[in-house]
Amino acid sequence: MAFVTEREELKPGLIIFRRGDVEHRMWYCRMKIPKVDRYKTISLKTSDLDMARERALGHDADIRLRMKYDIPVFTPPFREVGRKYLLTQEARARRGEINTARPRKLRAIIEGVLDRYVGSTQVHLIGERLMPPHRASIGSCGS
Repeated sequence: MAFVTEREELKPGLIIFRRGDVEHRMWYCRMKIPKVDRYKTISLKTSDLDMARERALGHDADIRLRMKYDIPVFTPPFREVGRKYLLTQEARARRGEINTARPRKLRAIIEGVLDRYVGSTQVHLIGERLMPPHRASIGSCGS
């Protein structure tokens, strides 16, 4: 079975299609991201062809606006955000703003259990639904 079915090119670099590997009849769009060798695929959340075309063109405009103003098109994974956070904490420790032990503790947590659990997950997808029920209350230290 083909992954892409009922493909329609709306303009160069922008197509809408249905997926052959799912039961539903929803449309998706795929856009070539300018100046980057990547594509962005978005569910259009409609089975109506005309609505799919309209939504795809709207997403295309949004991506172009993001590119124009250097707004990220792709949400980074937790691993990338965690590493950037560690760098800022290490810089703060070098300046004497925080204890030098703090970045070491944070590194152990971020690069250890958190990386194994959500390292490749995009940060906007991390929330209580992803957390195990006994860990949903972050900051809770027990009774």
